[in-house]
Amino acid sequence: QATGAFMKITASTPVRLLSMATHVANINEIHEMKMDNGIMRMRAHLGGLDIPSKTTVELKPGGYHMMMMDLTRTLLPGQTVPLELRFTDAKGMQYTVSVNARTSFKDPYSK
Repeated sequence: QATGAFMKITASTPVRLLSMATHVANINEIHEMKMDNGIMRMRAHLGGLDIPSKTTVELKPGGYHMMMMDLTRTLLPGQTVPLELRFTDAKGMQYTVSVNARTSFKDPYSK
């Protein structure tokens, strides 16, 4: 029981995405998909993800994305899922941004 969260993040100053939390999953991780010796592998990306100033970073299939595992309930198309994104800035100040994500069940890998 797992799903992914895909989004675009733009920051006015450089920040690092540290983590995500939601009540619909017990395990939430930043993941990265990349080719390794001709095999597509997905692994937790530890240490956070840098978001440069005034640059949009896209969390998408085939790259960085948020992985929600051990779901606490079944997600249905069109539902709103609250996400809490935790960031830190260059001064070490941490803050949380609340996002309401809409569920979609399109195959993210189909063209």
